[in-house]
Amino acid sequence: MRTIVKVSATILLLIFSISINAQNRKHTTKAGSILYQITIGELVAKQNTYFKDYGKELCIEAIVDVAGQKGHIRNFNTKEYRYTVDMINQTYVKNERIEGDDLQDINSNFEYYEENGMATKIGTEEVMGKTCDVYIFKNEAIDCQYWIYDNLVLKMNAVTSQGQINYEAIEVELSNSESRVKSVFEIPEGFKEVKANE
Repeated sequence: MRTIVKVSATILLLIFSISINAQNRKHTTKAGSILYQITIGELVAKQNTYFKDYGKELCIEAIVDVAGQKGHIRNFNTKEYRYTVDMINQTYVKNERIEGDDLQDINSNFEYYEENGMATKIGTEEVMGKTCDVYIFKNEAIDCQYWIYDNLVLKMNAVTSQGQINYEAIEVELSNSESRVKSVFEIPEGFKEVKANE
């Protein structure tokens, strides 16, 4: 199991490394949430991405169940702090936010990639009832195909030297009201603050 988790983490870092930070990403919708199913070899996990203020504020929630080992972690930033919340153990870690330390996820500004010759648009295709621009992105480490709607990834297939990884949106909710996502950017009542690695 440790090998699977280690390989998965490496692949995810490759995906995250090509992401633009949240401050550079804008959506035409004010707020929303996307639930992804992620498949990395035999590992299947879920990730919620929540955003508000047109994508300037981001919360990433990972849900994993591997061989009976469960994890449910939520990460988000405020202006002053970065929070990591353990939803199972009802604890959280608060660290001072370093300037430029922005959460990154699978979503990126693909116009930037296209303008800089890093990604190529190859057409359009419908995913979850939404017309997406389809891009290909390649470098030495990864070969990806992305389906993008309003600068949001709704689907991704990638091949790396360590295997294949697939992201696919299974629930998408977009709104011009932040009321539905507001609570995920707050510490749940009754959760205890702990130190990192405690």
